[in-house]
Amino acid sequence: MLDPASSSSFALGLRTGIRRRAQMFTPPSPRRWRRLAWRGAQGGILLLFGLSLFTLFLHNRMTPTRAAERPARIVGQGAALHRINGFALWVLDAGPPSDPLPVIVLHGGPGQSSAPLREAFRFLESDHRVIYYDQRGAGRSEVKPELSHYTIDQLVHDLEILRQAVVKQPRVRLLAHGFGGVLAQHYALSYPEHVESMILLSSLPAEGAQYSSVLEYYDDLLITLVRAGIPPADPVAADEWYARYWYRSAVAMLGDPSRSHKLPDLHGSFGAAQALNTSLAAAVRPQRMNHARLSSRTLLIYGQEESPCGEGEGIAPLLLRFNDATLATLPQTGYWSFLEEPGQVQSLITAFFRYPSP
Repeated sequence: MLDPASSSSFALGLRTGIRRRAQMFTPPSPRRWRRLAWRGAQGGILLLFGLSLFTLFLHNRMTPTRAAERPARIVGQGAALHRINGFALWVLDAGPPSDPLPVIVLHGGPGQSSAPLREAFRFLESDHRVIYYDQRGAGRSEVKPELSHYTIDQLVHDLEILRQAVVKQPRVRLLAHGFGGVLAQHYALSYPEHVESMILLSSLPAEGAQYSSVLEYYDDLLITLVRAGIPPADPVAADEWYARYWYRSAVAMLGDPSRSHKLPDLHGSFGAAQALNTSLAAAVRPQRMNHARLSSRTLLIYGQEESPCGEGEGIAPLLLRFNDATLATLPQTGYWSFLEEPGQVQSLITAFFRYPSP
């Protein structure tokens, strides 16, 4: 025979258990949803912060804090070394010296070389004076170990001294590829009176390159580390790692990967490149970029397969920086349009230079 007291306790416990189980399947109230969403957002922010700190740790511990030191080299007929702002820079001055509007060629990377651009734009030398040079810490120019040497402002100043000491003309034309386009835009903002016109091939926007903040730079670095592995701490080995990584990236940026045989041997200074990327990310949207517009007549050339010219409006902010810009997109090409379709690029450049600014 059941004890009434125990029966009541059993019934009460049963009702409580059923109620709790029912509550487990009861949809949360709107207030509870908001509380859960806020806690989830806080957790996501903390996770991103932790990943960023981890990336920063890897960046500082596993990558070189100094570049691999290399002296400048005279490579190529007619090339010379010029001492500019404490660096020996490789310079090649080609074409008729009497040209009043010389063309200065700016290579990409950062940390790469002007060698592939010489092969692509040699056709200009019959009618124009063309100056090729490797930026400090890149190509055949001198590489110094301290990463503090490599900022966008220092590259801009080097270009101005090159104009004064080597080119010796009051106005020049700039022909730039990739990262070189960032340098060209910053130079045109600092010295607009010296720039007659610009041709920018696959250029990034000037304000902070592709990064809107230092945090975004480290997010991109984390992706790079996952995809390519952690670069060696030894500066020389890091340069070799960078060359392999750059080549894989270059193939991926072709409009047609089967054209990879057209790519040059890519090399570069990893230390200088990472310092310049950090400099650009840290200097995102400086005050002069917020208000200044580029007044020089400009031709923008992009491969149609590049993300800025694909879906979305990635090219719009760049176009808004120019008072007088023409955009040309080449079908079935990417970042290396001048190697993939040299004839089309030559026609665009020739037509643009045929009608100089007044």
